[in-house]
Amino acid sequence: MTAGHSFIQVRVLWNDRTRYGATLSGRAQDFIRETLHQQTHQTLSRVSRGHPGARPKMSERMRLLHEDRNSKLYQKVISDSSFWYPEKKRVWPGSLILYSHLTGAVLTIPLAKKGCEQFLNFLHNPGGPRPILWARFFEDTQEAAQRLNIAPLMPASAAQKFAGSPLFVGHACLTWSDGAHRLWADPLFSPKSLRYPSSYQPLSVLDFPENEHAVLLTHSHPDHFDPGSLLRFAPNTIFFVPEVLRESLLSVDMKFRLRQLGFHRIRTLRWQESAQWGLFKITALPFYGEQPLGGGPSVELSDYNRGNTYCVEFAKGGKSLILADSGSDPRKNCLENAFDILRDTGPIDYLFANHRRWDLDPSQYLRSSVPQYLCYVPDGQLGLRQRIMMNPQELVRVAEILGARFVIPYAMGGAAWHEEMGLGFNHLRRDLKSTPYDSSPEDLRNIRLKKSWVPTTLLAGQYLSLSGRPQWPKTIKKPRLSSFKRREALPRCHYIAIAGKGLSSSVLQEISSLLFSDKGAFFLATARFCEVYGSPNKQGVALCQGLQSFCQNNSLHSSQSPVPMTARPFSENQVWLDLFRAVQRRALRAPANPQETLSRLRGIRFSPLFGALAPNLIAATCRSLLGFSLPPVKRQGGKRSPRRIPRPLLMSAPLVARQLPPQARRLMSRYGASEVLLSLMLIKVLHNGYLTMIALQESQDPLNESDWLLSALTKST
Repeated sequence: MTAGHSFIQVRVLWNDRTRYGATLSGRAQDFIRETLHQQTHQTLSRVSRGHPGARPKMSERMRLLHEDRNSKLYQKVISDSSFWYPEKKRVWPGSLILYSHLTGAVLTIPLAKKGCEQFLNFLHNPGGPRPILWARFFEDTQEAAQRLNIAPLMPASAAQKFAGSPLFVGHACLTWSDGAHRLWADPLFSPKSLRYPSSYQPLSVLDFPENEHAVLLTHSHPDHFDPGSLLRFAPNTIFFVPEVLRESLLSVDMKFRLRQLGFHRIRTLRWQESAQWGLFKITALPFYGEQPLGGGPSVELSDYNRGNTYCVEFAKGGKSLILADSGSDPRKNCLENAFDILRDTGPIDYLFANHRRWDLDPSQYLRSSVPQYLCYVPDGQLGLRQRIMMNPQELVRVAEILGARFVIPYAMGGAAWHEEMGLGFNHLRRDLKSTPYDSSPEDLRNIRLKKSWVPTTLLAGQYLSLSGRPQWPKTIKKPRLSSFKRREALPRCHYIAIAGKGLSSSVLQEISSLLFSDKGAFFLATARFCEVYGSPNKQGVALCQGLQSFCQNNSLHSSQSPVPMTARPFSENQVWLDLFRAVQRRALRAPANPQETLSRLRGIRFSPLFGALAPNLIAATCRSLLGFSLPPVKRQGGKRSPRRIPRPLLMSAPLVARQLPPQARRLMSRYGASEVLLSLMLIKVLHNGYLTMIALQESQDPLNESDWLLSALTKST
């Protein structure tokens, strides 16, 4: 992969055909909020939106919860085991959504069987098959990255200097290296962006030189198991995952899901099992905490959030313990677990753990990312406060029991891009104050009892040396909060390109029927490809969004972009881009029959703007663009028409001409940049009109393209 890939955000959309929905797709969470606990959720939503009125008291919330639970629908659903244990084979990757933070383009990729494997091979095997929309999407992003001179932040010389030391990527993601192998924990990658300083960007796989990678996954919550981030890794990456015997609302079978994503080197680690990889010894340890109080409405349906904590020991010194989101639960107290870990692993050098103040009543689960937890709380415990992670006082005691040298707050943000996602703190801010959900990193300094360990705050990108001092790699300059730019609104895309094997003439006719919602819309089509131009307003944006949903339902690839694919040569200047759009719209808006289209194209050819073009220039442009020669074309009317090229087109022509192929550039010395660009625009419009007529099968006996062009370039019929 190249540097441009770091500016691309990947999201996996899952097809879910289960009865009540699975947590991986988000259908289960929506079903619980909107159906099982609709009344309670609506009440809490009104409060969060600032609705006038006091927050409902605990007694009122309990009354609403009991009313929801006493309904016939709720009782019917919870008695069905398929609600608690969705059938995992009925959930599979449906499509990928890719967003380029440099070009603003959005690419939707429907996934057939082994579709993720095809995507992985595309990313990591440049010599493989390259679908047209995929290739254009990544090439445009790469070209933009090259113009900005963006390079990986961690060259090989810098990465080797902190071998063996834990590097904090951000939130729950850590990484280690022994020089040849790189180990990751809970990867959660953010795309690079122009609003971040050039020397301080989110880190990803591309920023490190190692070719061998392994990944530790603690549990299946979305900030620890992110399929879009995992697709950054090569297909030969090794994954270590917890054992999940049966997928439930609380636990995703990550081994099964990783295979669906195209990975095959997956190893399940049970508690107390160890594995050697490179110079690292990895030991899976018990995961307690982050469980709903109780454990299910009955013994048969009781389940837990299955997970592992990990001890990572480097052969040359340094032992790290990753406690993830652990704490206490009905099975074991976190302090008892700390004594067991000390017995099994010995003292710890680096302790990574969170210390959250997430003390909430059960109804508040509906406003969180885990509303399914509410279903596991027994009726008699709905009035009890829930604390499912360690608080600062417990973490202090755990650190003292383990004999930790350094304690690093973890899974609580770490940079501006985490704060944008709603994940904890931006550690660059000096005024880090505790919130109802998160504790400030300074809380540990204020309450620790002994001075044998040091609480250390790491910013995303920093690593911890054996001396315990946070350090920046030399390739990263210490960032300042003031160097971050304001977040800009996403561009509004009113162009969409569609491709795929299913793009038949009947599907094209169906797409054309959808354009009636936008009076200014039109489209052009070829075999297995079409591009829709919507109006540059809200109607055009809504049309493209509707077509994107149409593509997902019909397994078609789609790409939304601020600049249409067919107008790339004119994308450097808005005046030329608007002209190309206006000419295309005039020619292709309503292709009723070949004669009407030809008449419309002749009107364009002999308009004041294009009428001054010399036939020899048009023939030469056709030869360089389409690869064949036109029959001789005589000038119509004898004398050459007067030159009527607007001044904005003349002034910006040299800038736009830089995008032309070498064959077309040679003509500029003879005819001028503006004439060559107008000739290229005319030929492209004629070419697109011919291909669109063929794709729609409007002509029963279509002419070959040279005859079509000759007919369009002459006034005679």
